[in-house]
Amino acid sequence: MDATADPLLPQPAAAVDHLGRPVSRLTSGRWPAAFFIIGVEISERFAYTGISGNLIAYLTGPLGQSTASAAATINAWNGVALLLPLLGVAAVADSWLGRYRTVVCASLLYILGLGMLTLSSILATQLPAQLGDCMDSALYSTSTAHLPFFYISLYMVAFAQVFWLGTRTYRFYPVRSDGSLFGEVRRYLLSLIRTWHASWCLRSTDDSDCMPTSTSSGAKDNAEMICFPDEAKSVLKLFPIGATCLIYAVVFAQWTTMFTKQASTLDRRVGSLQVPAAALQSLIGMSIIISIPIYDQILVPLARKYSKNPSGITPLQRIGTGLAISVILMVVAALVEMRRLRIAREYVLVDKPEATIPMSFWWMVPQFVLAGLADMFTVVGLQEFFYDQVPEDLRSMGLALYLSILGAGSFGSSILVYAIDWVTSNSGDSWFSDNLNRGHLDYFYWLLAVLSVLGLAAFLYFSQVYVHKRKGISAE
Repeated sequence: MDATADPLLPQPAAAVDHLGRPVSRLTSGRWPAAFFIIGVEISERFAYTGISGNLIAYLTGPLGQSTASAAATINAWNGVALLLPLLGVAAVADSWLGRYRTVVCASLLYILGLGMLTLSSILATQLPAQLGDCMDSALYSTSTAHLPFFYISLYMVAFAQVFWLGTRTYRFYPVRSDGSLFGEVRRYLLSLIRTWHASWCLRSTDDSDCMPTSTSSGAKDNAEMICFPDEAKSVLKLFPIGATCLIYAVVFAQWTTMFTKQASTLDRRVGSLQVPAAALQSLIGMSIIISIPIYDQILVPLARKYSKNPSGITPLQRIGTGLAISVILMVVAALVEMRRLRIAREYVLVDKPEATIPMSFWWMVPQFVLAGLADMFTVVGLQEFFYDQVPEDLRSMGLALYLSILGAGSFGSSILVYAIDWVTSNSGDSWFSDNLNRGHLDYFYWLLAVLSVLGLAAFLYFSQVYVHKRKGISAE
């Protein structure tokens, strides 16, 4: 052992190359390896956003799904993708396959899924004419239907190859094959259950971590039952904060579904160029890229003068700001949709769903920009908050926890859309009618605005009573 090593700290395992040979930290890893990993992550995000942005048009077009069904399907798909890290993918990488093999297997599955999506889009253009004339107008040509997915598949294949080319530069570490991580998670969940059970059974106001129990043959088990681990309590306190952000996650789910479907009915011409409806989603990323430097260089120094906090504002304050912006976002979206419906009535286009509404797509730019600002505050704030407040040994789950909120919100959006569609269809025109000119997306947006206000109020309450894990940081 190195004489300078601290015997009280666990020593890192020796790194090896892909052939199991010892490697030097000076000749492996570092930026050369990071560039390959960054490349594959860029390609993954490119593929994911490319698909999610165009999926609403594909499902309601070539596949002929209703607006409500397509939106619910996309939300469920996003929910699964966002919940998988918490449900075991991280554990598989840490305790079974290792990170490298997990990325390789995931890339292969990704490519397979993209290939199947491309195949399905090709088959959709080959539907027999006897399926009905109603499908004919919805079908795209082969070039417009499957080529985007085909090119996305090629990009993913190319960047996956880039990741594999970097194999010689990576550092490999022994996989924890003893399943200790699963044991830690299991014991951790049990401690949460015991904490919850004991807090209800004992009804004590004592803040001590351990409470005395009567002596009996099971005294040891009782003591273990009532001894509250600090880690269990710290995670249990995170759930109210996460629950109050679920409504924001429902709003988050509308950007790739209802917003895009809404934009597809507007005049999207810029000179001789016809802007795709899904391209408006790029405004979200652009607003994030522009706002982050402004936030770091202007807002943080100003806030630091008044708060005396090195970070300017706390993660909870950042989340609250994002939730407030999401309320404004849904109000703006509802007002824009009300204007769109009014123009459709004025130009007698209510029963012409294929007609372009004489309203410029620029009217929707503010809501996409606000979506980016809300993302910059809320999502980044959730990342900082969960990473900072989870126990040290479970920090790898911190990011998975914030993603699980977005995933649960996507499922919540799917359920909400199905429920509203079922109720409103029975009483008349659905809010999510295939003919958006007959629908009422404005009602849906107003509903989300009201729910967002309630979620913000609940968040403000729980953020006031929340006690940070680390002393000296305000919960306000």
